[in-house]
Amino acid sequence: MKKRATSAALAAGTAALAMVMSTGTAHAEDIPGFVNKVKIGSGTRTVYTGHTELDQTELKGCLDNAWIQGHATWTLGNVTATSIVVKSIQVYYRAGVTSYVGEQYLLRGNNKSVWAKAASGDVPGDTHDRSETYAINKTVPLDGKSSISFWSYFSLGRTGGPADCGGISTFTYKLQPVR
Repeated sequence: MKKRATSAALAAGTAALAMVMSTGTAHAEDIPGFVNKVKIGSGTRTVYTGHTELDQTELKGCLDNAWIQGHATWTLGNVTATSIVVKSIQVYYRAGVTSYVGEQYLLRGNNKSVWAKAASGDVPGDTHDRSETYAINKTVPLDGKSSISFWSYFSLGRTGGPADCGGISTFTYKLQPVR
């Protein structure tokens, strides 16, 4: 699943990160990502997201390394119509230019944070996957909404060239219980 970045998406991501950094809570606008439907039931299960991408290579003046991709692997416990037990999430990044992974947030259905992790470091621009596993072990309520979300903030490294592409954005991964 390929997502093309627009200047509006970058502006929304920058505004969202600035808001989170200034307030300490995750109240950012949702940036499109990947939704996984997960069957209601008990027991441990693994859920793999699709790939999502911020690709600026086709924007005027951007170099061919102005891209970053992501995907995630959820490890879940019991899933009900009202909550999901999130044991852990492993987040993967691959980038065309050295980039930086920022804050990570797990949000309940009402978009309030139930778990957060500070910045985690560089993603080398070598096109190999870099991953980090976050142990969460939380029961996350849906609050009457259809899904919970994991927001993974990042900064696409500056590529140089005439447009010096790059900037701050977010990959969003959602879980939606289904019967």
